[in-house]
Amino acid sequence: MQRRNIEIKEVESSDREEFLRAVVTVFQDRGYMIQTSDYTGGIITAFNQDPFLQITATVESFTKTRIKMRITMSDREGIIEDEEKFGKLFDDIQTEVFRRSNLK
Repeated sequence: MQRRNIEIKEVESSDREEFLRAVVTVFQDRGYMIQTSDYTGGIITAFNQDPFLQITATVESFTKTRIKMRITMSDREGIIEDEEKFGKLFDDIQTEVFRRSNLK
């Protein structure tokens, strides 16, 4: 349960696709290679070679006005549970969503 609390973030929005685009942008800005992007299913997977890191994001409409994001990260040692890393990643995604909304 504690890991789930670190990995999941709910935000106020009705535009799931905008969040998916923001996730892709932030992952690429951080040097990850996008492995799969399924906008219909709401799943983005990416990896980094050095140091090896696999990252998966799922984005779903939780209600008409709320989005739920779950991000999982793993390295060669296993699943990462660093609350600070997740917090920074979620902040960067929300900043990117805000930036994009101001371009419209």
